[in-house]
Amino acid sequence: MKTAIGAAVLAASLTFGGATTASVVHGTLDFAGHGGLKSSHTVSDGYLSVEATGHLLNSDGSLGTQEKIGQYGSYTWGTGGFGVTNDDETKKTCSGWGWWKSCKTKNTDSHQIDNHKNDEAVKLSFDKEVTITKVFFSYVDKWDDFSFSVFDGLGGVTEFTGRVQIDKLGYGGYYEFAPGSFAASSMFAFGAFKDNKHDLDGFKLRGVKYAHEVPAVPLPAGGALLLTGLAGIGFLRSRKKTA
Repeated sequence: MKTAIGAAVLAASLTFGGATTASVVHGTLDFAGHGGLKSSHTVSDGYLSVEATGHLLNSDGSLGTQEKIGQYGSYTWGTGGFGVTNDDETKKTCSGWGWWKSCKTKNTDSHQIDNHKNDEAVKLSFDKEVTITKVFFSYVDKWDDFSFSVFDGLGGVTEFTGRVQIDKLGYGGYYEFAPGSFAASSMFAFGAFKDNKHDLDGFKLRGVKYAHEVPAVPLPAGGALLLTGLAGIGFLRSRKKTA
């Protein structure tokens, strides 16, 4: 009898103490679309969603003034995605002469994430903590680099890499992060960072691959297994008394 009771107690302890389940959800978010210029865009794959906003990028990886973010569409990975437009690049044009002369100032900033004057970045705010495993770009030139910022829950920079070379592929490009490169977070930024006057980068953020670890939880069947074990012990004791 002691052996049977010991086995039941051991089974119960394993059920409650060690029987847990955990999983990792992998997904891809495609940022191409026809949303145009807005203050923000939201994209979802049905499992999680991300809000994208455009900003100026500071030298420490933090974000400055919020700018307009554009969403542009395409059916191929080489084009489309998110870009940032601000008023740092303008061109003045005039027509006529004398009293009839009129001039206009036109915004000539590209629809890309660039550092041609001020550094720009796109912030991604997820509704779950994730690790980004791969990032995709469009309109990539041979020597384009990107910057990468990771933020904590209060928006402080925890990690910043100023220049990472994009692996070019056709009109687009990508970069695959090594496992364990950074901690999971819900906020990231991809930008164009200029650390000297010769760095001129420009591209659009086409999409990301992510991984989300679902926290381990006790198996709900544990309680039922424990009750079954205790019922079995009671049955054995009853038979012994009858005999």
